[in-house]
Amino acid sequence: MALAKIADLYPNYQEDIFGGGDIKSFSVYDYTNDKIGSVHDIIVDDTGRFRYLVIDTGFWIFGKKVLLPVGRASIDYSQERVYASGLTKEQAENLPEYDSDMTIDYDYEEKVRMTYRGKDYDTNSPVYSQQANAYNSGVYSDGRNAQLYDLNSNNHGNIVRYEQNLINNRDRFNLKSGVNLYKIGDIYPDYRNLFDNDDLLSYSLYSNNEEKVGSVEDILVDRDGHFRYLVVDTGFWIFGKKVLLPFGRARIDRNQKRVYATGLTKEQAEHLPEYNSDMTVDYDYEENVRNVYRDEYSGVSTSTSSSYDYDREPSLYSHQETDGRQSLKLYEERLVANKERFRTGTVTVGKKVETETATVSVPIEKEKIIIERSNPTDSTAVTPGATAFNEGEVARVEVYEESAEIEKQAFVREEVSVRKEVEKDTVSARETIRREELDIETDGEGLIDNDR
Repeated sequence: MALAKIADLYPNYQEDIFGGGDIKSFSVYDYTNDKIGSVHDIIVDDTGRFRYLVIDTGFWIFGKKVLLPVGRASIDYSQERVYASGLTKEQAENLPEYDSDMTIDYDYEEKVRMTYRGKDYDTNSPVYSQQANAYNSGVYSDGRNAQLYDLNSNNHGNIVRYEQNLINNRDRFNLKSGVNLYKIGDIYPDYRNLFDNDDLLSYSLYSNNEEKVGSVEDILVDRDGHFRYLVVDTGFWIFGKKVLLPFGRARIDRNQKRVYATGLTKEQAEHLPEYNSDMTVDYDYEENVRNVYRDEYSGVSTSTSSSYDYDREPSLYSHQETDGRQSLKLYEERLVANKERFRTGTVTVGKKVETETATVSVPIEKEKIIIERSNPTDSTAVTPGATAFNEGEVARVEVYEESAEIEKQAFVREEVSVRKEVEKDTVSARETIRREELDIETDGEGLIDNDR
């Protein structure tokens, strides 16, 4: 993936992305508050993702510029400082020098990465001692996967509002048939305009115990614009492996530009299926992801790829807005009627051949010879030798008769049609269901208003 200076890729970045500001004038410090130098430029890839800060290490090594991966940078806007987490002077000396006229290729990046790989992230840094707002993971309840996918303003800040902005523009989504999850930039390329130019893709990823895991690479949303997963690079745990983090497991600290992966362990990261930016996330892949996170909470899915619905696991994907108050959900059971179709019988309609003797009458004609004799009425004498007394004179008559010729021909005797009719009936069932009611106990003179 090609890398470029931010101004070359997007000349108006200061106004459109940073709201008129810039971090190029920020000073750079290490975790001991020792000044290193200043930010010289920002390197982004061709999708607009921040990859490196170009820093001038003049307070350590005069005139040398090097690349600082954004995952190693923590920005303090109030003091206009960038803290280079874990960077040492020895590393700065070993890093390949950067020149503004050069083209950053894979080999150059590998030399940069190899230098940083040799240093573990320093979790004892005073710069990172400030904790974000406490995260209430809740109490797990069977079958609910509580807090797995819960998105709320306490833990996620403006992300709740950004998501709603995105959902409101879903009529402009670039959707594909049969695909449910999308990278946010694919479904809505101008999503940054909806997020006040705030972007999680530059945030670092930490575990609960302040151990750096990696960085946020992308955001996956569903067809309606609901945030479902963060794509996170776990390079500080497992080099090169990207996995999915459900949004309910993410606690976002905008002040430090950090995402805390609540409950994520290195063992889970090893078991999670690897994510590739060119892949299509289908139901089976999602189930493999969910099953790894469910191990801790003993949640079990009984759905299939055709029947799964995010709404069936509301605690997995529900969104909450909180303002310091605590909420308690009351559950009830309801009878849900489903119908199952089964075969009760089979009717077979066919033909068979039966034989019988048929009689047909046909009138026929026969010829026969009738010989009649009569006495002549003329007594005139005839002359001998002319016609009389001639031997051998014969009268020949041909005789004919008709015979019956019988043949069989097939004709349509009857037409039979077969169809089904549906008869409707109503079946009733009775079951015992449960419902939770609010039980209020007070100690002292606490004010209770049940009407609100």
